[in-house]
Amino acid sequence: IPSLNVQFGEQYLKAMIRRFGNVRDGITAYNQGPKTFTEFLESGRDPNVLSKEGREYLPKVLQAIGVEDFGFSSIPPVPEEDRKPLGSVFPENFSSLGQEFLIN
Repeated sequence: IPSLNVQFGEQYLKAMIRRFGNVRDGITAYNQGPKTFTEFLESGRDPNVLSKEGREYLPKVLQAIGVEDFGFSSIPPVPEEDRKPLGSVFPENFSSLGQEFLIN
């Protein structure tokens, strides 16, 4: 059920943001799981702790919502050929932490 999947995904993302204190860390923890993300933090943010997909996930999500500065110098930007239009990543609108995001 797609709508239920979105609802659970949103709740899990919110929980990861609350647990790790910011959106960037919450997104990475959402993708890699809290155990792996905690290991990443304990390693001093060594990107080798994350899977290849995990290292690429945050830049792709942030690029999809228009954020240029990813905050991790060790994680490269998304290659031009891998960039996706925002509508292909998120639904037409979504909310997070009480804020509504509308995608045109």
